[in-house]
Amino acid sequence: MKEKELKACVSGSFSKFKPEIDLAIEELKDLGVVVLAPEKGWLYKPPRTIFSPSESQFRPLTSEAGKKIKQIEDDFLLRVKKSDFLYVVDPGGYVGNSACLEIGFAVANGIPVFLQEKINPLLVEGNGVWEEIKSKVKVFSLKEAINQIKTSRRS
Repeated sequence: MKEKELKACVSGSFSKFKPEIDLAIEELKDLGVVVLAPEKGWLYKPPRTIFSPSESQFRPLTSEAGKKIKQIEDDFLLRVKKSDFLYVVDPGGYVGNSACLEIGFAVANGIPVFLQEKINPLLVEGNGVWEEIKSKVKVFSLKEAINQIKTSRRS
């Protein structure tokens, strides 16, 4: 009997780590995991306009140009819900607002969350929400995360 294909989403700061996120997507695919989101590729840089502070840091993919941030995030979260796990690319332990939302959503929906690196304590120190969920997110390489999911399936 063939084992069911694993599905995953990859989270992280596009504006800081898109090349690293793309590498994680490639590695997951090489390991036989179906990556539901995001797609690899270029970020859309809108023409010079005035942004609100949250919009100035949000970098959509070219295929998402013209969509509102909420629509982009809702589409991503829908894919997270269909995933076997969420992998967070967080060099230096950095997680931005979108990644925080995505981690919280995954935890709330019982989707395992694996971090590339331990979250920087300065970002989460004294934050009650992080205190609640820190035991539910584990630091694992991609291979270790996949093995963890496969092992839990057999149990």
